[in-house]
Amino acid sequence: MNWFDTGNPTFKTEVISCLNPYSRANECLTGNNKYLFPNQRDHEKSATNFDILAALKRMDYSGKMTGHGFRSLAMGVIKERLGYRHEVVDRQLSHASGDAYGEAYDRAMFLDERRVMMQQYADYLDTAASGKVIAGRFGKRAA
Repeated sequence: MNWFDTGNPTFKTEVISCLNPYSRANECLTGNNKYLFPNQRDHEKSATNFDILAALKRMDYSGKMTGHGFRSLAMGVIKERLGYRHEVVDRQLSHASGDAYGEAYDRAMFLDERRVMMQQYADYLDTAASGKVIAGRFGKRAA
């Protein structure tokens, strides 16, 4: 488990990110920085939405994908292809429910399930990148 501080004061709670091995490898490439995606000018802060958009532009994805587009893609794939429950995916993406009472009482983190889920998502992306077609719901949930 890795604690991930977004540097964004609008988050009311700490964000826990269950990183898969690929992400841990990327973290090593950043020099074990506090942030997986640090701010380009100030490594004590996280990358901004502008940083993400600029990186996408350099990769010739401008107008084709956004940072939030990746979050939307993850939500759809993990729910529809891997078969995970909405609340587990929602917690991984650190979405606020909009229900102040629910957030005050529901502190379930689903950590075991999220660890398995993120590894399966990484495996799914690897398979998709290899050009193989993936169909069906083949995900397992943590016991």
